[in-house]
Amino acid sequence: MSVTQLEEVEAALDSNVGGWVIRMTFRDEDAQRFAELSGRAAERSAPQNQLAVVLGDRLVSAPSIAQRIDGGAVEISGNFTSEEAKSLARELGARD
Repeated sequence: MSVTQLEEVEAALDSNVGGWVIRMTFRDEDAQRFAELSGRAAERSAPQNQLAVVLGDRLVSAPSIAQRIDGGAVEISGNFTSEEAKSLARELGARD
């Protein structure tokens, strides 16, 4: 699946996960395709349930997908520092 631009991207401190996350919102035309892709990935065991996030020819993230993600809102969580989360968000199109 190829996405030219996300609707919104931000790095945020999330008390529910206890750390930094990257929140992304797909444009309507990409949300349904992503729901289908995430559903297929979620059916697989690790590490085959990972989705590659590639910019140009560079892998920037490969999050595991636990369940189908409907609605176009996605959150990438991990052991991100503030700077790592903000850097990844900027790479994905966040505005400072």
